[in-house]
Amino acid sequence: MEQDGASPEEIEKVKKFGFPYGTKGSVRVDALERTSEKAVCFYDIKTGDAELTPARIAEIFKNVRSIYRDATTIVITQIRPKAPYRFSPK
Repeated sequence: MEQDGASPEEIEKVKKFGFPYGTKGSVRVDALERTSEKAVCFYDIKTGDAELTPARIAEIFKNVRSIYRDATTIVITQIRPKAPYRFSPK
């Protein structure tokens, strides 16, 4: 979500708790990892025929950048399981 006018306290709250579900302009996160002070990794899990499109990458980047303004590296990657895990109880 674009946070140009957000206070530092508001940004810290979003970093800790996220946005309320359905917040206009927000991005639902599959997995986000702050690997260092300057790096954020965003993992988008895809199944079936779903793809991580250039438009979605731009949307994710814009939203991650608005919250982690000090990040100099933002990695966005698609994760696709090759085979489903099947639990077999004994």
